[in-house]
Amino acid sequence: MYRLVALDVDGTLLDPAHNLSLRTQAAIHSAQRSGVTIALATGKLLASVQPLLADLRLSGTHITCNGAALMAAATGAPVATWSLSDAHVELALAAIHDLAPDMAIAWYTTDAIYTDSPWGLLDETLAAYHEPALRHVARLDHTLPPPLKFLMTGDHARLLSLRDALRERIGSAVTVVRTTSDFVEVMAPGVSKGVALRDLAARLAIPREAIVAIGDGENDIALLDAAGLGIAMGNAMPALLPHAQQTTQSNAEDGVAHALERLGLA
Repeated sequence: MYRLVALDVDGTLLDPAHNLSLRTQAAIHSAQRSGVTIALATGKLLASVQPLLADLRLSGTHITCNGAALMAAATGAPVATWSLSDAHVELALAAIHDLAPDMAIAWYTTDAIYTDSPWGLLDETLAAYHEPALRHVARLDHTLPPPLKFLMTGDHARLLSLRDALRERIGSAVTVVRTTSDFVEVMAPGVSKGVALRDLAARLAIPREAIVAIGDGENDIALLDAAGLGIAMGNAMPALLPHAQQTTQSNAEDGVAHALERLGLA
């Protein structure tokens, strides 16, 4: 019997326009009535998914910032965080500035996103993903709260090249991952949605075989690996497919609802 379902948000739970369909909403409500715990596993801040949590009537603890934080929905407070150390911050910023000096950097904390770049593409792209307005500062440095991750956006081909270059340069010291095709992110070593899911499951005393994880991106590989059953969306990146035991329809076709219904959870 499955007791915990971990759901990626963009590209999985939400449709291509970043909206929640009525069918998916109904399926999640049904699963909860059956006693299943639903946990979101997102790259976003908790504040960005609070309206979604309200629509889905979700409480409990959720995975945010691609696994760098477990956050309590009811209080908005962190349950656990895995921040970049000062040394990792210095290493990552130096590499990004060297490899992509013109690219804006988003500095994520538990409750805000900072950048030292003027208003531009970074602001526009994150707004489309329903993130809060960026806080523009003079410098990204130790005077800010410790970062959970750094995020960059831009041309998709350039981001792919940046990911590979960062992995070659600093990938042995930090985690470098491409999330959606719009983002490349840097986190502390070992941080992933999968590590956070295992931590959450331990807190809930739920064994791996009772966990389902559904996702679509490269950053969902560890999430699916941490679950007893991993399900890839029909729109999933090819790299995710070898890590899934099942596939479902795309996020344009209510893939999450299909998966929950097929498992008898909705």
